[in-house]
Amino acid sequence: MRMDFLKRPSVLLFLAFTTLYAICLGCIFGGTWSFDVAAIQPDAGHTFRIDQVARNWRAFLSGRDVFLPLDVTGLVCSPYFWHELRYAIAAYLAALGMAYYLRGRGLPLVAAYGGGSAYGLMGYSFTLFSAGHMGWFYWLMYGPFAFGLTDRAVRKGKVKNWLLLGAVLAWGMFRQPDMWLLFSVLTLAYGVWCIAREWRIHGAGTFAGIGGLKGMRGLLVGICVTMAMTCLIGMPAVLNAFTESLATRDRQIAESSSAMSRATGKNQTDSSAKSAAGQERWRFCTSWSLPPEDILEFAVPRINGDTSDVNIIELRKRAGWRETTPYTGRLGMPVPGPDGKPSRWMPYRQHSLYFGLITLAFAAYGLFAAMCRKDSNRGEVFFWGGSVVVTLFCAMGCFTPFYRLVYAMPFGGYLRAPVKFVHIVEFCVAALSGFGVAAVLRRFSSLKPVFWVVVALLVANVVDLARIDALYVGPESIAFQRAANSAADDVRRLGGGKTAILVPPQEGGRAIGDSFNAHLAPTADLSAAGGDPMKTDAKYLFVSGSVFANTASLSEQLRDGRLRLVGTYSLSGSGIRSAPRNQSQAVLIEIPGRPAKGNDEPSLPPLRRVFNYVSIATTIAVIVWLAYVMVFRRRNDGLA
Repeated sequence: MRMDFLKRPSVLLFLAFTTLYAICLGCIFGGTWSFDVAAIQPDAGHTFRIDQVARNWRAFLSGRDVFLPLDVTGLVCSPYFWHELRYAIAAYLAALGMAYYLRGRGLPLVAAYGGGSAYGLMGYSFTLFSAGHMGWFYWLMYGPFAFGLTDRAVRKGKVKNWLLLGAVLAWGMFRQPDMWLLFSVLTLAYGVWCIAREWRIHGAGTFAGIGGLKGMRGLLVGICVTMAMTCLIGMPAVLNAFTESLATRDRQIAESSSAMSRATGKNQTDSSAKSAAGQERWRFCTSWSLPPEDILEFAVPRINGDTSDVNIIELRKRAGWRETTPYTGRLGMPVPGPDGKPSRWMPYRQHSLYFGLITLAFAAYGLFAAMCRKDSNRGEVFFWGGSVVVTLFCAMGCFTPFYRLVYAMPFGGYLRAPVKFVHIVEFCVAALSGFGVAAVLRRFSSLKPVFWVVVALLVANVVDLARIDALYVGPESIAFQRAANSAADDVRRLGGGKTAILVPPQEGGRAIGDSFNAHLAPTADLSAAGGDPMKTDAKYLFVSGSVFANTASLSEQLRDGRLRLVGTYSLSGSGIRSAPRNQSQAVLIEIPGRPAKGNDEPSLPPLRRVFNYVSIATTIAVIVWLAYVMVFRRRNDGLA
C-alpha cells in the first residue's frame, strides 16, 4: 500500500497541528482522565447512571430525544470515558471550523491553522468547562463551520454546501439556543456580506460563476435548501425554545425579582410595580456585563484574578505549582447595598477572558495590512473588524447605553449575561489573526526564516493559551459515587421510589445523592419542600447518624410504626455498604403506605416525536453521505 499522501505538506501540517492540540488538551485536563476522577463542573453532572448507555439507546430509538453526530459517543463505551474528552473534542473541532473558513478564503495552511488554533483554546470559550456549560461546547462542535460553508455556498454554489450549512446550523441550536441565536444573526450578516462581495466582484446577479437570472435563481434555491435542511433537523429545538426555554427564562426572571424585593424589603403594590418589574428584568438580563476595565485581560491574563470557584482555588493551593487566585473584578451581578438599593457588584466568574497576546498582535497586523494594501480579503478583514467593535459594545451590557438597543430587539429581553457576546468577539479576533498571519507571510515572503519564526510564534501562542486554560481545571474524586450502594439496592429490591437524602453537605450529602441516582434510586428534591422530607414525594429517607441523633421525631415515629427501618449502613471510600447497627453511620427508613413515585418522564406529544424522528433520520442521512464523500471521494487539497 502506497503512503505517498503522508509526504504531502498539507497532511504533515494537519498531523502536526493535531498532535500539538492533543498534547495541550492532554496537559490541560491532566489528572482528570481517570474514571474515578472528574473536573469540577458545578452546572454539569459528573456521575452517570449505571445503565446510562442503554438509556441513551432507548431515548434514541423511541424518538424521545434527537441525535447529533457527536451523540454517537453516548451510545458506545462508558460515559466516564467521554466526559472530559467531549470538551477536548469540541475545542479541536472549533479550531478546525475556523481553519476551514480561513482556508476557504485562500489563506496559506499555516495562517488557517494559526487562526484556528487560537480560537479553539481562547479563554472565555474554552474555560467554560469549569462552570460545566456543556451546551456551549455542543455549539463549538458544529457552529464554527457555518462561516466557511456560507462563504463556499455563495461563492461556489453546489447543493452540498447549502445542505451542510443547514445541517450545522441545526445541530448547533439544540443545546445552547441563546448563543445559537447570536451566532446565527452573525452568520446571516456574513451571508449578506458574501452576497454583496460576489455581486461587487462579478457583477449583478452573478453567483458561483453563473450570471444573470440563472445565478440569482441558483442563490435563491440554495437559500431554500439551507432553510429546509435547518427545519428538518432543527424543528424539535425550535419547538423546545418557544415552549420551554422562554417559559424557563420568564420563571427565572420572576424568581430573581421576588428575591430582590425580599432583599430590599419592598412590596410593590401601586402603579410603580410595572416600572419596578421592568427595572428588575433589566437588572436580571444585564447581570454579568463585561466591565470596561476587564477588556485589558484580553491581552494580560489574570490581571483581576482567576476564578470565583473556591473549590478550584483550594485544590490549586494544595497543588502549589498551578495556584489560582480569587477573581476581584466587577463581572457578576448587582446585589442590595446598605440602603437597600442594588448599588454594588458581587464578582463571580468561573472562566478566563484571555485571548492570547500573540493572537491580538497578529489580528492588529491583519487590520493594519488591510488598511495599507488592497487584496481580495480586504473587505473580509473590515467585516470582522467592524463585528469586533459592535459585539464588544454589546458585551459591556449595562456599562454602556448601547445595550439598550439590543435589549429592545425581539428576544433581547430574554438574553442574560451580555458578557456572552465575548464569544463572538473571540471568533472575530481569531479570524483577524489568521488574516494577520497571512499578511506577515506575504509581506516577508522573500525571507525564509520568517516562516519558521511565525510557526514558532503560533506554537507559543497555543502553549500560552493552554497554560492559562489549565488553571481552571480542578479535579475531584468521584470514586465514592461510582462505588457500591447497598442502600440504593435495597430501595430497588423493595419496589423503588424516591429517597430523601438527610445528610449534611459537610458529611457528603451531595455525593451520597449522586450515588443514589447513579444506582437507579432517584432522590427527592428537598429544596422545593423547604428541607422537610414529609412534604416531598419521597418514600424513603436516608439519614446520617448525626441527623438521626438530633431528630427525636424519627425515633418516635419508628417506635409507633409510622416509619419502618429498612437497613443500617457504613460510609467509606468503598461506597455505602450494609453494616451492623453498632457499626453503622446511616440508616434507610421507609414511609409505609406512601406510594412509590419514580422520576417518570412526561409523555411526549405525538407530533414532537414525529419531528424527532424526522430530525434523527435526516442527521443519519447526512452523516452517511459525509462518510461516503470523505472515504470514497476525498479531495487531495486538505482543507481547501
